[in-house]
Amino acid sequence: MKKLRFFYPIFILMAVFLFPVLGNSVTETSSPLTSVRGNACIIKDHIVYELIEREYPQKAYYNVCAFFDSQEAFETTREIRIASEIDGTPVRKIETQYKYEFGGEFEYRALFPLSQDISTEKAKVYDLGENTTLKRIVLPNGIKKIGVATFRNLKALEEIRLPQSLVSIGNDAFSNCIALQKIDLPSSLKKLGGGSFAGTGLTELELPAGIKAIPANLCADCIALKKVSLSNRTESIGLYAFFNTNLTSIQLPDSLKAINGYAFKNTALKSIKIPENCELYAGVFRDCKNLKKVVFAKRSGLILLRSDLFYSCSNLKKIKMYSNTSLEIAATALRKCTSLQSFTIPRYAKMLNGPVFADCIQLKKLRILPTNTELLTNNGLFLQTIPDTCRIYVKTAAMKRAVVGAGFTGKVIVKADLK
Repeated sequence: MKKLRFFYPIFILMAVFLFPVLGNSVTETSSPLTSVRGNACIIKDHIVYELIEREYPQKAYYNVCAFFDSQEAFETTREIRIASEIDGTPVRKIETQYKYEFGGEFEYRALFPLSQDISTEKAKVYDLGENTTLKRIVLPNGIKKIGVATFRNLKALEEIRLPQSLVSIGNDAFSNCIALQKIDLPSSLKKLGGGSFAGTGLTELELPAGIKAIPANLCADCIALKKVSLSNRTESIGLYAFFNTNLTSIQLPDSLKAINGYAFKNTALKSIKIPENCELYAGVFRDCKNLKKVVFAKRSGLILLRSDLFYSCSNLKKIKMYSNTSLEIAATALRKCTSLQSFTIPRYAKMLNGPVFADCIQLKKLRILPTNTELLTNNGLFLQTIPDTCRIYVKTAAMKRAVVGAGFTGKVIVKADLK
């Protein structure tokens, strides 16, 4: 007993210093507890959980802020399973915490191990993207957010299980995961960040109803991607969203209001139907070499074929729109559509900006429905690039004279009942 009395002061001191840490953290651990920025942390099975209390004092939760506590763990891990809670405290977010300055902005990228030295600047950084063994990740129900670039460049990743609690996926979260061929997005998902799946091995993707705005570069450079399913609530498609994919077909919902620039550039689309209220921006279908047919749904508003919209769609043969449509065509909208065989300028055409049919060497039939000769007086330059082998159909003799006067030397046919 006398020997034990000697250690009493030491026990008391240990209790004084350790109680605040243990009180804010958990007791079960396979590695020593530590802290960072005043928040309690636990390292368990090579995964670091950071207790978040400052933002939500009444709703503390754990954030998975790192994966590996050793070089050996980093180089040999094949599967990661995230805990749903620790001693009753839920895990809510998984994201990168290390940041470095790049071009004046902070880019979040690497996951770092926390050690006895709690200074993150001194901790050795493992760039998660350099891991070549990790094939499977399992996230528990309760995770609401996956942060920016969290799983980027995991070249061996083949499978990830996402929980039904997931609400948000950050920019570039899975970009360049070239072995990832399939991912099931939960119905709870409300937000996708730009480039979330860019450069992955995805072959198909179904977007849940909660995703109304498809972000820029979502699946850019997914060269194996063949099928994408949009919900009937989709309202917009972002810049380069499906650029450079093997997408062969896609059904655009009636809810769609805008497709932003180059969204489907260099895809394998064969045909496309544009919804009634959908606006197309520059270069949306540029370099779609397999595209043969485009149909515009009946609409009361203006159809604007912006710059480069169908540029170099070398197999495009037909563009169909209703005769009462209002139309404007930019100078390069149809440039190098070398297989275009027929085209109808609808009744309410407003502007044809310059040589809109340049390089349309297979154009055989052009129907001009307007009867207002001022259309040709102001925009007659487009006629000078039409091959002489093309037959132009007009509704009145006055329009025939205007066409010839504008510089077309081929055959012009007057057809009063032209539709």
